[in-house]
Amino acid sequence: MKKYRFTRRIGLAIVCAMLSTLVQAGSAYAATQHTQAVASDTSRSAIAQPLHMTRLHSVLNDIPTRLQWEGNYGYCGEVSMISAGLYYGQYLSQYDVRAIASPNLKQYKPQAQLLLGVNAVSTAQRLRLTSKAVASKHPEIFYAWIKEHVVKGYPVIMGVFTNEYLFYGATHPNAGDAAYDHLVPVLGVGSDFPLNTGYHPTDVIQFSDNFAQSPYYALEIKDYLANRQVANAQHGNTYSLPAYPITKYGLAITGVLDKYHETLPVRLTTNINYERPAIVNNTATRPKARPIKLTITLSSLQAGEHYNLYYYANQNDVPSEFFNKTSANAGILPWKTLSASGNTWTTSLTIKSSDKAFFRAVKANGP
Repeated sequence: MKKYRFTRRIGLAIVCAMLSTLVQAGSAYAATQHTQAVASDTSRSAIAQPLHMTRLHSVLNDIPTRLQWEGNYGYCGEVSMISAGLYYGQYLSQYDVRAIASPNLKQYKPQAQLLLGVNAVSTAQRLRLTSKAVASKHPEIFYAWIKEHVVKGYPVIMGVFTNEYLFYGATHPNAGDAAYDHLVPVLGVGSDFPLNTGYHPTDVIQFSDNFAQSPYYALEIKDYLANRQVANAQHGNTYSLPAYPITKYGLAITGVLDKYHETLPVRLTTNINYERPAIVNNTATRPKARPIKLTITLSSLQAGEHYNLYYYANQNDVPSEFFNKTSANAGILPWKTLSASGNTWTTSLTIKSSDKAFFRAVKANGP
């Protein structure tokens, strides 16, 4: 198992690096290659149309999408985790997520990446997030799990195959990784059947590939299930969903660490969805920081109730219980104290892109 996981790290590292080199936003050559690869996609549903227009039932979660760095084997896992974190009120740089995923490893080491089935669960926990993981060879089990957790409103990360021929001109049928090539955040699902009825081959999974501002991809499961060889077909699809008997990996981020359910929902959005300059390939030097504006929104408030909003600058300072008491004992005062006039409240803050920002909201009279 260790040997397999190490091999998969190296394979995914190479694929993410090549993929990001080709499709990273801002490069004319990359844009051309990505456009050509997408244009070669023979499926009628590769580029997403609104799910409600293509399926009778659908859900599309408001997951903030990001653009990944291309250096150091690609940051697809890291940027997918950042998207999930924003959904729960926290922001970090791709640099910091990788550092937290693999402490004491240089950023340019392939083993330092955030990978499903390797270090994703432990990374989520270090980021003060709760998660559920799945690994299954069976599509009907795996994609039912993905659908279930998306319908519950959770950010979900999963692995997909890339077409090595379309992107890189690779002619070997087994080019790429045996399990997955690229990690993506799942944004929504659609079905012609009620969403609580489990797996259906005609269900659609919509995701961002962490490169293009738009369009997103919407894959009908039965049309996109593929083994490694089919995924690389010359006239095949840009992205494919791993089929049986390939072990498929997924991760749902289910919330923040909160033992006694004290916290209120907090969401972050940013004025830009990228970090520039990007990290230089084969280096561990943090890029120069730039200003980034966070919009912070609290919800599920009760009018007339008083709340404390805490801002923690390090993941190790974020409590998992008794937020008021624990924060006070650590010398951390509420960043904002508010009296709610409605069920939502919004403010903003400009920080550096290299900063860490964890927000937690609790009742002012809570423990």
